[in-house]
Amino acid sequence: MLSKPQLTLQSVDLAPGAEWAAPLPGWTIVHPAVGVLYCFSASTSELGLGELILVPPALPALFRASQIGPARLDYFEFQPELLGSLLTLPEHEEFTRLAGEMSREVHRRPVHDPVAKLLGELCADPPTDNPLLERCQLLALVARLLPVTPSTAAHGGHTLARFSELIQRLPESELVHRSPGELAALCGCSPRHFARLFRARFGVSVRDKQTRLRLEKARQLLSESDAKVVQVAQDSGYRHLGLFNAMFKKHFGQTPTELRRAGRTNPRPRTRRTTTQSAHTA
Repeated sequence: MLSKPQLTLQSVDLAPGAEWAAPLPGWTIVHPAVGVLYCFSASTSELGLGELILVPPALPALFRASQIGPARLDYFEFQPELLGSLLTLPEHEEFTRLAGEMSREVHRRPVHDPVAKLLGELCADPPTDNPLLERCQLLALVARLLPVTPSTAAHGGHTLARFSELIQRLPESELVHRSPGELAALCGCSPRHFARLFRARFGVSVRDKQTRLRLEKARQLLSESDAKVVQVAQDSGYRHLGLFNAMFKKHFGQTPTELRRAGRTNPRPRTRRTTTQSAHTA
């Protein structure tokens, strides 16, 4: 379709001197599998076979095969913002913090590192008959590679403790579908007090956060399905298409149709089962 789902192993075969750019904007985890490969980012380095290469979101990274022979790399993508049914708000916040901390360079794990070994094993023998198992295994690898440990400390009274406990266990998708009043009731406080606690914790209002999460869901649906834009709007919680289009463009800088068109003109590589060869040579 328009794009491949995240947490899916993919493979790129490179002719001598050919190049491949890591996808943006999510995290990209790369496994050099065959041949001599170089990575060009903030600095240039030769990669060792079996290493784990972690490319942070929005960091341009170019991988090039040596002129002396072909090469192959395996990789998968991870986008926390598309896991609203699984991640809580504090966990999402931690991934955002890590992305900021690690944004300036590509990070490497040597071949003997336990997580690099795990990636190598998955690339060598992916569960091709069970895509769900593959996604679960790759997500478990991400959890080991990028451990998120949001603070659970709460000081200042029982209400704050209840608020802290609620946001630690409430998936983003559930937060989207509940009104501020319902959330306040779950917390056992007034809507006004809940609004103050939420803004103090996340820096935005409940409604603003819900809007952002709805639009992220819409972007995922536009990228990974053939659903009409009006259906995507409804599935994302918008009854009026005009409002949806305006909010989407304000948030992402392009309309839903423009984003989908861009996905068609810039298709991603195929899955690992049917590898693709780069058309770019140095």
